[in-house]
Amino acid sequence: MQMDMGTWNSPELFAIQVWHIWHQRNQSRLQQPCCLTDDLKHEAQACWDEIRASNPRPNQVRPQPKPKWTAPPPNTYKINYDGAVSDEENKAGVGVIIRDCNGEVIASLIQQLEQAYQPVEVEAIAACRAVELGSELGVGCAIVEGDSEVIVKALRNKDNGLVSFAPLINDVSLFSSLYSELSYSHIRRDGNKVAHSLAKLALMTPGCTVWMEDVPSHTLRLVQADLAAL
Repeated sequence: MQMDMGTWNSPELFAIQVWHIWHQRNQSRLQQPCCLTDDLKHEAQACWDEIRASNPRPNQVRPQPKPKWTAPPPNTYKINYDGAVSDEENKAGVGVIIRDCNGEVIASLIQQLEQAYQPVEVEAIAACRAVELGSELGVGCAIVEGDSEVIVKALRNKDNGLVSFAPLINDVSLFSSLYSELSYSHIRRDGNKVAHSLAKLALMTPGCTVWMEDVPSHTLRLVQADLAAL
């Protein structure tokens, strides 16, 4: 008997069919009556449905695509920031990069802090430095983007009561008045790699350094990767 594998879309169903054929041939040798009916496929399907019902497959979770940096709308700049902390050296660092709607770098900054603040406080300092740098360069319309959801919510809320970083959020509000339009955006770390790289570089670089229309060579490949993904 010839079997058409195209009609059986699982190894289990194929195995059931093979068993039925083997069983029929054995019974024929022993001259026992046996009939392989046209309902074989339905019988096999019923068996397979029973197996699946008793052993349900777990839901397959599709991997989520990694977030990536996206350029702002025309006539708008995007200011990404991040912070890094080194408890061993009792230092912290902030990194900031400003890019236009084409992904071209307007300026970048690294600044080392002579104290290992709490991570959320360093993020708040970085956000404040980001908005300050944009205002110093005369940026009018901007999206300020970081990977700390707590800080982004605080920046949008503007009223943070007695939290330790509240004064820094208030400073951001003062600088924000120098913009014609300013909004805050949250992005996961994979979409904020340039700012994160700058913050880590700040841990090894005393003082504050600003690059106009450029980034340090250590970070250039990440900027190019963002451009390639646009």
